[in-house]
Amino acid sequence: MTARSAWACGRITLSHQTAVLGLMQQFERQRERLLRNEAYQVAEDERSLCPVCGSVLPPDSEECPACARQQNAPTSSWVLLRLWRFAKTYKMQLLLGFVLTLCTTAAQLVAPYLTIPLMDKILIPFQNGEKIDAGLVRFYLGALLVSALIAWLLGWARTFVLARVSERIGANLRTTTYNTCSSSRSIFTAANAPVT
Repeated sequence: MTARSAWACGRITLSHQTAVLGLMQQFERQRERLLRNEAYQVAEDERSLCPVCGSVLPPDSEECPACARQQNAPTSSWVLLRLWRFAKTYKMQLLLGFVLTLCTTAAQLVAPYLTIPLMDKILIPFQNGEKIDAGLVRFYLGALLVSALIAWLLGWARTFVLARVSERIGANLRTTTYNTCSSSRSIFTAANAPVT
């Protein structure tokens, strides 16, 4: 039996990592005791040590509070660049989605700018008892309505374009992954076929 086949029979996976680390630490402690010619002693807290960081675990818990507090390093966003090979064929649709995003944002910013003259030229003079122009009121309220409709239409178009592109990229990614797994499985099966 080779070392590779022995490792394969062991079936050590990530779910066993904690137990394997604990076994390795216990082995190292026992080896050090044997090198010092000391007798084996079971310490009270030896069974309740965290296999990852070595801190003492609470009596009723299998989860280490020190490890739970540690935050994993954030994943790099450069990983997303690997998806470019799938998104490359949809460059124009992605560019259209980006332009629609900018236009939607610009259209949504029109309403706050229209409220300033609405306040200054209509609401404050009306509050002070001055007569206001009805045509000016219609103009500002109509402009607010038109800007809201344009922002809604642009937002809908952006969502439509980007949803279709993301569906297509996801389909390409699934197809590529399936084809890769299928070819890998057939290569693995052919390589490990029993010799008769």
